[in-house]
Amino acid sequence: MNKIKPRIKIEVIVEGVTEENYLKEFTKDSFNDETLNFKFHNVKGGSYHSIAKKIRSFRGLSDSTIFIVTDMDRLANDENELSNFENMLKALNEFKHSFAFITYPNFEGFLSSHFDPYENNILNRLNLNSKAELKSKKDIYNHILKNDGSFNNIFKRYKKENLCWYKIDNKPVFDKSKIRLEQSSF
Repeated sequence: MNKIKPRIKIEVIVEGVTEENYLKEFTKDSFNDETLNFKFHNVKGGSYHSIAKKIRSFRGLSDSTIFIVTDMDRLANDENELSNFENMLKALNEFKHSFAFITYPNFEGFLSSHFDPYENNILNRLNLNSKAELKSKKDIYNHILKNDGSFNNIFKRYKKENLCWYKIDNKPVFDKSKIRLEQSSF
């Protein structure tokens, strides 16, 4: 019997190890479909400039789907970072199939939103001793589920109208006035 080859390659560019661990597990659990092939690229806490550089490395691969994962904690108070963020989005928008998973203030807030009510002390809720332990936990998504978290709870926390960046008819919209609003575009 022939094995189905992946038809859709998705280049996932993540800011750090927590995002990578979470999304590797989430995609494995949620997209158990051999037509999708997720390839992860970790810029290891790099800047928006690093993410843009990685995005640009896929130029010439017009059929690529680019998915970036980053938070906005650095750009909220820094004009240079805001400029780098805008350049990153511009590079992303060069691809027809591109998506951005952006959170404010940070990814840990997104993890906390898996609980209802929102968990202000994610380390305590997950029985972890430190932020370093959280960041390095390979099974973070399943660990959240085992501790009564649910992905569906994030929709209770985040409001679409708070998003500073989104697409309408595949055209990007960036509203700087919403940068400091709590948000997640997942």
